[in-house]
Amino acid sequence: MRPLRRIKTISHIDGDLRGIKTSLRKGLERTYRRRVAPREVVSPELARHLVDLSRELNRQVGVLIARDGTIRNVIVGDATTLHLPDIGRLRGGGADAGRLLLDELGLPHDRLAGALSSGMLQRLRWAGALLHRPPILLLDEPLQNLDRQGRHDVLGLLERHLESGLAVVANPDRLDIGHVARHLDLDG
Repeated sequence: MRPLRRIKTISHIDGDLRGIKTSLRKGLERTYRRRVAPREVVSPELARHLVDLSRELNRQVGVLIARDGTIRNVIVGDATTLHLPDIGRLRGGGADAGRLLLDELGLPHDRLAGALSSGMLQRLRWAGALLHRPPILLLDEPLQNLDRQGRHDVLGLLERHLESGLAVVANPDRLDIGHVARHLDLDG
């Protein structure tokens, strides 16, 4: 009887792998063996592994982690950007819904959040808040850091969501939205 052999899993790495040495490519593939405890966003070991790989490659390296802690995608970018792969349907609307929100708010698809201005980060927060179509939004200074165009884009998007039944509680900015059915001023 033959001994059982381990079945080699195929590890797909997203991104441009041209010019990457075999040893570094194997390091990227080893990333799939790692796990993250469900209570953690990232383990210290995984973070160190990704930082080391990124430094050696002189490229951005990222992962998408499933809720059970397994690595689902390893992504390689260039020195400044990381292009997320199309991962299919996202909870609440799909990848296309996320891209549409980014487009509506004038956000780039290819930049890390750390490379965005404070106004662009505020737009990104709006995209995250609206992506899953919540029934109510609780907002604290929702238009802070937005320039005139950003305010216009966000308020236009918010108007469309209000028309579909979204309720908004905002403080302290006054939202100049034509579709607000009721306004309650708690300042007395």
